[in-house]
Amino acid sequence: MVRRTFLFAVLFFAGTVLSAFASGFAYAHALPDGVTVSIQPVKNNLSADDKVLIKLTYTNHGAEEVRLLKWATGLEGRIDEDILSIWFEEQELEYRGRHFKRAAPTAQDYVVLSEGQYVSKTVDLQLSYEIELAGSYRINWRADLELAANEQTSRQVLAQKGTNLVLLDNIYLQPLSGITSQTPTYQNCSIDQAAEIRASVVVAESYARTARDSLSGAPLSKRPTARRYKEWFGNYDAGRWAIVQNHFNQIYSALATRTINFDCGCNLGYYAYVTKSDHYNITVCNAFWSASRTGTDSKAGTIIHELSHFTVVANTDDIEDSSGTYYGQSRSRLLAIIDPSSAIRHADGHEYFAENSPPLDMPNGADDPGNPDPGPEPEPVPVPEPVIPSFLAAIYALLFSEEKAR
Repeated sequence: MVRRTFLFAVLFFAGTVLSAFASGFAYAHALPDGVTVSIQPVKNNLSADDKVLIKLTYTNHGAEEVRLLKWATGLEGRIDEDILSIWFEEQELEYRGRHFKRAAPTAQDYVVLSEGQYVSKTVDLQLSYEIELAGSYRINWRADLELAANEQTSRQVLAQKGTNLVLLDNIYLQPLSGITSQTPTYQNCSIDQAAEIRASVVVAESYARTARDSLSGAPLSKRPTARRYKEWFGNYDAGRWAIVQNHFNQIYSALATRTINFDCGCNLGYYAYVTKSDHYNITVCNAFWSASRTGTDSKAGTIIHELSHFTVVANTDDIEDSSGTYYGQSRSRLLAIIDPSSAIRHADGHEYFAENSPPLDMPNGADDPGNPDPGPEPEPVPVPEPVIPSFLAAIYALLFSEEKAR
């Protein structure tokens, strides 16, 4: 079964709503006088297929009958306005629910509560707020928090306070509907493994974006001297540069817009493997878990390496010859020297260019700083590729051979 979830510890605050008016301000989500709201989880322990459900209960403690507008309460079965203030660590989550243009409310849009009467509704929290990462969440009724902040102190400080907290352990959340960016799915992965993969995907996306931008942002006249490009892909050629740039466009797009499935069931001593036509499915193996998240031969770099293999991404290979596969930094550098046309198809070269460890410069800025619009540049004349005698290449390979099974 594919595990598509993260471990959550969610903290819910059962709040009491204050007056609807204070210091001349009216709060859109304030409730009628005498009405309070409580927020409670439906289940304390959720399985992988459960939704994140909370129960909203509105009680009339006043002596008079009140009319409660359903729109800003969740009583229609879904939270369709930003009525909750949800905090994860020190960040308030963004409301991502529906936004309506409504006509004037009619009698059917209200619920009537007599003295002592209450009404409850269960809603799916994930349909309206971006709850994704493992950790503790605090939930307040927004109007309550805004009113208190107006009278006392900052909303962030208030959001971190409070009692009456209910802790939910071992919650497994499904991916957010319609959200694919950096939202992997998992098979045969533990909670800790899934969390580490997710963090590594975030780094990989940053690596890919930086690599893409460094290629597209390099001025034409400075590309023949770009150290970082030359290190992994050889001497400059406009056609080869364009191919590599397109590869990183596709790698970044895959990380930013595609759901990638990770299988943690491999016990071999490799980093990871893929089938080129089985798009966006990556199997990670033992060496992946001992790698650092960043740097040379990292988890993030491995993800870029494997993504580049897919035919719909960059269709790279693990280039080899009679002396073996060009795995590792030293062998990848050698390939860039002796065969740039193969280097631009080499998966390890793409990984090392993205990781950039140790760091190498890429040119940036305008070709002519004194002219903000220099116009089209003539295509530079390619630098001739050096001819390396085969016996020297063989000696280099023996001296600097590295094995890194993928």
